[in-house]
Amino acid sequence: MKAYDRSPFFYGWVIAGASFVLMVVCSGMMSGYAVFIEPMARNLSWSRSTVVLGSSLNYMAFGASALIMGYISTKWGLKKSVFLGGALYGLGLILSSFVHQSYQLYLFFGLMTGVGNGSMYGPVATIIAYWFNKRKGLATGLVFSGSGAATIIFPSLGRYLIASYDWRFAFLMIGLGALCLNFLAALFLKEKPADMGLRAYGDEDQAGVQDGGNNVKAPSEASMTSPSPVVWTSTSAARTRSYWSIMFTNFFCCVCHSITLLHTVSYAVDMGISRAVAAFTLSLAGVFIITGRVGLGALSDLIGSERTLLFALASQAFAAIWLLVSHSTSTFYIWALFFGLGFGGTFSQYPVLTRNYFGLGPLAAIFGSQMGVSTVAMAIGGFFGGFFYDFTGSYNAAFIFSFLSGLASLVVAWGLKAPEAPPLVLKSQVQMAE
Repeated sequence: MKAYDRSPFFYGWVIAGASFVLMVVCSGMMSGYAVFIEPMARNLSWSRSTVVLGSSLNYMAFGASALIMGYISTKWGLKKSVFLGGALYGLGLILSSFVHQSYQLYLFFGLMTGVGNGSMYGPVATIIAYWFNKRKGLATGLVFSGSGAATIIFPSLGRYLIASYDWRFAFLMIGLGALCLNFLAALFLKEKPADMGLRAYGDEDQAGVQDGGNNVKAPSEASMTSPSPVVWTSTSAARTRSYWSIMFTNFFCCVCHSITLLHTVSYAVDMGISRAVAAFTLSLAGVFIITGRVGLGALSDLIGSERTLLFALASQAFAAIWLLVSHSTSTFYIWALFFGLGFGGTFSQYPVLTRNYFGLGPLAAIFGSQMGVSTVAMAIGGFFGGFFYDFTGSYNAAFIFSFLSGLASLVVAWGLKAPEAPPLVLKSQVQMAE
């Protein structure tokens, strides 16, 4: 029988810290790309929609790789997927600094960086789920608050590098930094607590007794021989209404926030706001994204992920329509508040809802599917924001479209509830079923 360590410090928090760093880095250009749109379009004599299409393709590649890696990473290795994704992401940004034709941007930033990003998100979410049974909302919120930190750091960093040098140098430096940080953070990852002789945080089932919130005593002999519990598979989960409700909520949610995430900086500049203040507005939103990720993540442990998600969806929908009356610095700061809380609060709820509804078994595959759907939505929203601008000469239609998408996400999420018990499938059958 394997002995389980009872060290005073729970290594899961190191996992969470390393995962946070990975989320900061790989989320950086999702928000930071907004400050590249106008200078790239001007320097390369491209339309804004041409530049934004690079971001849309990035999201689509992200989604495709998240979907594929969600299914194969648990067999191939979650940590290996993170290393591969981190390398592709950094190299894609470095090569993007050399583009002169649009197809080069689409290949390096759109495809390579997107595939790298998607190869990391699902495995990181799955690793966190393995390490935390209790406080999973808080832990997930802490990890994915990395995207909020990225929104604080990268728009201002990108603007500074572009203003001091040019957009090519900015791509190069951010890419080199990403390559190094992704590698270092991934070194600290351990896929499962059992790899270190530990159990998940809050694991108090018959397999062991919790030791002060850190580790557990060795499992009893009876627990080692008890029958495997009934579990969900990705196939049985996909037959439920709950599965598709989460998918469609995620889709409309991402269409909503992708438009304002990518285009608010350019819109603010069009409204006469300086580029520095416009970039700072997005960084300020990053502060509230962290508040949403962590604060609403902790709140979901108290009131439930369904209610927390509804609040966050309403906040980001309001932020979209608020932009129609935003013409001064103070009104853009108000946008940053509502957008940050909404965008921050939504994303961390999806993996928690998925785990609550379907358990750990199919989490990587289901979350990968969700990422695939959400990134297609991000691609659609981001592209149509640029299309509406090029077609009408303003962002009004884009922000109305964003608001309507936010309302649609609220309508779908209103009916979210846990699915009925799955068909009788034992753990020993899961590998065959998957």
